[in-house]
Amino acid sequence: MNLTKTYKWLTYFLAIPTSIIALFALIGVLIAFANPQFLIPVFVLVCIVLYIISSYIFLNKVLIKQGNCRKVIKDLIKINAFASLFFSILNIIQFITILSTPSFVDATIAGILEQNQASFSTVITKAQMVTIFWVVTSILSIFSIALIAHIVMSFKLIKLHSESFLND
Repeated sequence: MNLTKTYKWLTYFLAIPTSIIALFALIGVLIAFANPQFLIPVFVLVCIVLYIISSYIFLNKVLIKQGNCRKVIKDLIKINAFASLFFSILNIIQFITILSTPSFVDATIAGILEQNQASFSTVITKAQMVTIFWVVTSILSIFSIALIAHIVMSFKLIKLHSESFLND
């Protein structure tokens, strides 16, 4: 399978979770206005969304239609790729840390349940919370690995098709 075909399928695969991330980013922007400490995580989420959108435009205009694209798309891909790479590396480090110390998950969830005993005690059990935590962490790590692979392929394809980017 050649690089362009793999890039195409990986772009389509990443579009689904990115649409969910876009919803969280929209909600996060509203929260960040009230609480500025959320600005950096929301910024990273917006960068992921912008990266996938700009790489999708690159895929359609340059790789599929064999046309040209504005140079701003190349810049958007490169700039937002670094923030997306930061997000992905942090998620993979987090997953490896959690795998190496599973007692940390139990202690964290026990602390959450103690602090919010009234709201969680009837709705969800500790075992269910642990399962949800592992599922979410696993999905995020798979997304992060796919995103890193996509970023590497983007840089290779941008270098191969550098003549397809027109100055504004």
